[in-house]
Amino acid sequence: SKDPEFKQYKLPWLRPQIKVVHEAVMEELELIRTEQNQIEGKDVYEVSIPISFSGPKNILEIHVPSAEIIGKNQTLMQQELVFGKKVDSEIANYKEPYPDLYAAVAEKITELWFDQAFFKKGFFHADLHAGNMLMKVTDDRVQVNLLDFGMAGHLNQQQRDSVLLLALGIKLD
Repeated sequence: SKDPEFKQYKLPWLRPQIKVVHEAVMEELELIRTEQNQIEGKDVYEVSIPISFSGPKNILEIHVPSAEIIGKNQTLMQQELVFGKKVDSEIANYKEPYPDLYAAVAEKITELWFDQAFFKKGFFHADLHAGNMLMKVTDDRVQVNLLDFGMAGHLNQQQRDSVLLLALGIKLD
């Protein structure tokens, strides 16, 4: 700022940070990119994998709903209807019989995220948290629907190698 009173406090200039936040929000609102991310997310994250915890369930089924852009001006995104509850709510229903359910599911989803981001395609959901998931526990499986692919990214091979080298350096130190 050109304001001398403001300058005397030597505060950081916020315009660059505000610009980054603005660009991230605008990117998340781009429906065509979100649809493309969701299609790629379905290819990358949709799996059924074994899970082990104190209950009888033995399959974690991860699903990414199908999505498509619709409307005369391509201004709406229609997504497959999925069922489930917020993760915290569904976990609360099973806290007593399966106290380690949350940890087991979180660990498997985290492993999948890291595996895809760093060792396979380099694609990652950039806003993966419990609020972007719906969960349903059934007799024979735990189902998790991953939602909101408005923020996603790709790591090229050089970026993946650099992160892994950094992690290795930290581990050896």
